[in-house]
Amino acid sequence: MDYLFVWVRRKGRSSRSQNSVLGVDLAYFVEEGQRSLLRTVSLDFRARKNSWKAEFAGLLEGRILVGFDIRPFLGWYRSQSGEKAPMHLCLEKLSRSLDAQSIRQFENLMEDHPGILVMEDFLELSRMDGFEDALRPLQKKPSLPALLRVEDLDNVPESPGVYYFYNERGEVLYVGKSIALRSRVLSHFQADQQDHKEFKIVRELSGFQIKETTGELEALLLEAQEIKRLQPKYNRKLRRVTNPVYLSYYKDSDGYLSFDLDYELSESKSTLIQFPSRKRARTFLQNLVGKAQACFRLSGLESGTGACFGYQLSQCKGACLGLESSNEYNSRLAAHLDLSQDSDWIFGQTVALREKNLRTRRVIYHLVHQGIYLKTVKDRRSFKALPAMIGSAKFEWDLYKILRSYFSLGGKFQKKHFEYEIEPIDTIAGLPARSADLKGSTDNAKICPTC
Repeated sequence: MDYLFVWVRRKGRSSRSQNSVLGVDLAYFVEEGQRSLLRTVSLDFRARKNSWKAEFAGLLEGRILVGFDIRPFLGWYRSQSGEKAPMHLCLEKLSRSLDAQSIRQFENLMEDHPGILVMEDFLELSRMDGFEDALRPLQKKPSLPALLRVEDLDNVPESPGVYYFYNERGEVLYVGKSIALRSRVLSHFQADQQDHKEFKIVRELSGFQIKETTGELEALLLEAQEIKRLQPKYNRKLRRVTNPVYLSYYKDSDGYLSFDLDYELSESKSTLIQFPSRKRARTFLQNLVGKAQACFRLSGLESGTGACFGYQLSQCKGACLGLESSNEYNSRLAAHLDLSQDSDWIFGQTVALREKNLRTRRVIYHLVHQGIYLKTVKDRRSFKALPAMIGSAKFEWDLYKILRSYFSLGGKFQKKHFEYEIEPIDTIAGLPARSADLKGSTDNAKICPTC
């Protein structure tokens, strides 16, 4: 087997990013008669621009790239050339696969040759006991970060769950989920040389943990909660904590229906819908007022006295000037407040969404109260604690969106190799009853069906 030894030249000694690569120094052996001769090549990527690619590819042909900490260079090479990463060996990772005695020999060797004389180091390493055994699995299995061993992945199952990546200080770098944990974890190591985010994650990765779940939905809910709790460095999308905005309505002193946007539920007003942001709530209200030809001022969209701006545009029938009675105005507006949709009926109740893994036959229940995720439990006996769960529940927009995507599929359905069924549980003693009157209580507030 032939090897191409590489020394990567970077902008600074401590710089290890892809953008810091300036060039490489290469060394390899060629056979001439009965002698092995050393050849060296220096490639300056800045001066030669694209002309280095053909020469580098020719030197790589039939050889394995060998070096210390070459993953940054492999990522840079892939992004610049558009080619797949070549077969390679990281000496640092290889040393970790040796037995204890060989590792001590290798560490002593590194103290004498501080990572510069790569070729001599490798040749010395190849003469150590256990070298061939250590080399074999590295050639067969996916390329792993230097601080991870192939054995670390042996116990990762191909089951649904959540995984956690940590750095050397024990800080959480990334939280992810999958219905096939082993394949998903390995995909990070296979993609790190072409994706900048993956590259940075793997660069810092020193360990990981997994939590198995019954199914896909449990993994999705757990991932969203853990990202908010742990605030991992490389999880951006689900890290923010959303405070809902409530669209409330009431009758003013003249009997006209009016609206407010509140961040907290009010006992003096009836809450109609909750939104993930004030901007979305205001947009919804503007559309509602436009369709109903309602008054901009009475609806809370503008302040002042006299005629509203909508009246000047012939979009308001004059309730702000007393030209329309409160009964007529309220009746027309109420006709546009029927927000019930078939896909949203479930969010007026307290339900258990049963999730069953058809392969393992395991069953779990996700408890939801009027669109608010409560808890995931293993059996129906836990339903008795629902009143206490409801009392301490808080609305989370990301969890709601996950649940709504599942509830929209129907009362009973199958997704991949998981089976789901919605079980209403309002009849349990102590739970609040669902009122058919939309105006009765803030408990009946719906969630924006279009957000």
